[in-house]
Amino acid sequence: MEYESSKSYDCIVAYSCYPHFKNKEKFFEKSYSLLKSGGKLVIAHIESKDVINLRHSKIEDKLDSNTLVDIEKLAEFAQKRGFVSSYTQDDSEFYIYVGKKS
Repeated sequence: MEYESSKSYDCIVAYSCYPHFKNKEKFFEKSYSLLKSGGKLVIAHIESKDVINLRHSKIEDKLDSNTLVDIEKLAEFAQKRGFVSSYTQDDSEFYIYVGKKS
């Protein structure tokens, strides 16, 4: 979250790490500030929300993480921070959000 850059990016990918960001609002704000106009933010997991949440709940030394929420809630949260959803998938195989900087 402390990363600074004079460049703007076309795409930021958060792959299998989103639950571990403590401050989700800051994550979206930082991503938004680093993207070019029309740039994309991708949050992706190659397993379902239920599988990931179950795995995290069974670790004895609890991970410093949050559970994944329904993709509609994530999309709504992102929209309030300037992103327009262009693709979502929340099923038994994948959890994917793609939002575009407006």
